[in-house]
Amino acid sequence: MDEHAEHHMHMAPAASNSTLNPALFDSVLAAARSANIEAAKVEIRPSSKPE
Repeated sequence: MDEHAEHHMHMAPAASNSTLNPALFDSVLAAARSANIEAAKVEIRPSSKPE
């Protein structure tokens, strides 16, 4: 038995590239920066729910 079996496939499915708007990532990052989130790396993931 795979000792990591519980951890496989628990991530939300990735949205297709045709539905992603790169400008949204920029606006989310800008909102994070305005909220004083100054981390060198910020993970931004698209919602798994349609808008």
